[in-house]
Amino acid sequence: QEAYHVFIKSGLDLFKDHIPHKRLKRLKKSETYTRWRPPPKGRNGIALDCQVSINTPVEHLSTVRGPHLDHLSMFYAGLFYMRRDEDDSEGGNLEIFKITAKSHKYLKFDKSRRVKNTEALEKVEEIPYQKNTFVMFLGSKKAIHGVSPRAVTKYSRRLVNVIAKSGM
Repeated sequence: QEAYHVFIKSGLDLFKDHIPHKRLKRLKKSETYTRWRPPPKGRNGIALDCQVSINTPVEHLSTVRGPHLDHLSMFYAGLFYMRRDEDDSEGGNLEIFKITAKSHKYLKFDKSRRVKNTEALEKVEEIPYQKNTFVMFLGSKKAIHGVSPRAVTKYSRRLVNVIAKSGM
């Protein structure tokens, strides 16, 4: 339990200048949970979860997930890439987008929170899928990200997804 608490506190410290004051105040008072479960009634809580993920080998140029928005209850997410040394394929990178439309309301999402009208986005950053790379980002209505198309390869794409989810 203590390691989870330290990891969540580190996320708060890292992102404190980018979290609205009211939410930051509530997050600092939150209790820490080590698995997905709702906090007891009337209490704030943050649950930390890790998901080991493997994307299958690629038979044709494709992406596992285009531009999308994570669930808004997500406080932050972290991606730890575990690329094999022999994997020389291109793509599978984390892409970060900004909204170019004048209003966030202009964006259209499907049921899986994927952006349907990608012309309203501009890619601003691409983090390579490289061995021992860890990326963290704050969850928000503007945290649109995706995975770049990956070339044909016999190797799976391996990563660990670390998620801190707040009950607020």
